[in-house]
Amino acid sequence: MRIDFDDGLFDPTKGPLDVLGLLGLCVRMGHVVGSRESVVARWASELSPAVGVAAEDLFAKHRELLGTVDNKHAIMVGAGQSDWSNKTLGLEDAWRFVRTPLEVLLENERGDWLFLRRIATPAQRQILDDAIGRGALAIRQGGGIGELKKSVDALHDGPEELGTRVRRLRTWVMFDRDADPNDNRNPDAVAVQTAAACSKRVATDPWHLGFHRLKRRHIESYIPDRLLRKWTSRKGHYLQAAAQGLKDLRSTNADAADSLHMKGGLRMAFDKAIRDGLTHASSPNRERRRGDEATLVDWPEPWPSVLSDVRADLLAGFGGDVASLYRTAPPGYDQEFRAEFGLREGTSANMFVNSLLERI
Repeated sequence: MRIDFDDGLFDPTKGPLDVLGLLGLCVRMGHVVGSRESVVARWASELSPAVGVAAEDLFAKHRELLGTVDNKHAIMVGAGQSDWSNKTLGLEDAWRFVRTPLEVLLENERGDWLFLRRIATPAQRQILDDAIGRGALAIRQGGGIGELKKSVDALHDGPEELGTRVRRLRTWVMFDRDADPNDNRNPDAVAVQTAAACSKRVATDPWHLGFHRLKRRHIESYIPDRLLRKWTSRKGHYLQAAAQGLKDLRSTNADAADSLHMKGGLRMAFDKAIRDGLTHASSPNRERRRGDEATLVDWPEPWPSVLSDVRADLLAGFGGDVASLYRTAPPGYDQEFRAEFGLREGTSANMFVNSLLERI
């Protein structure tokens, strides 16, 4: 993140400790500091030679880096009072802001973080790992989308204190689209409400918290076909048929493929009582699966238009282990993960990860 030092900070009558301390904190947290060369030179000339030269060199190195950071979330640190809406902070507020790590709020800390790292480039992964190592980035478990929404609501609805504001501005959220029970192509009600909560902007805030609601049902929906087919080749006939069925569906009805509950399958489109009555949903015998599929009526969208044989193959899904592919897949699949993400997300994997990086 870019942190600009206003000319007024460089007041030789007030001593150098505030400026040097804040500069050191910015360096430790990985922020890039902007300043005016002539103002810094005049200020540094009043310091002891060793300190002045070192400080002037460090400011100069940071000015060279300004072109590498995004300006959308830049703030100015001044000697006066904070004006949050204009991205200007006084020294006390700036200290609190700069030392607060960016908090990445996820439904499932382990699985979702593996997903983020998998679709990042090696260079982006290194930035993420370095930020965690120096304390500039923290991962927090949301505890499912319902609890995640409550955490977001607390950032907006609680007492408006400095700590709450800083946390709100230093939060980035990612969550599943899930599925509307009447039309699985649409997000469910809680996902819609969570996106609305994330979009709130307090009038005096310079920006709202960062967030991304996945365009597909959940992270497992982005597993590449080639990897899924290889994984299921060691799992048995039913899962091989499911992998082929999903591959075909992605080429003929991408909305339906994006809506599949990857772990639980199409049976998750029905309530528990109906699901429990499907005795052969995961049978390797296709005729038995077809028998289960034939008992199901009142399919929600988009499933009525999908061939019954494909529905039978996808009835039981891939099981809970499918998510482990984000951890176990060899690096050779990384580009396929990134390509799969970019197909229908409305943004590339690179730009998506950068939307997180630019807030660190």
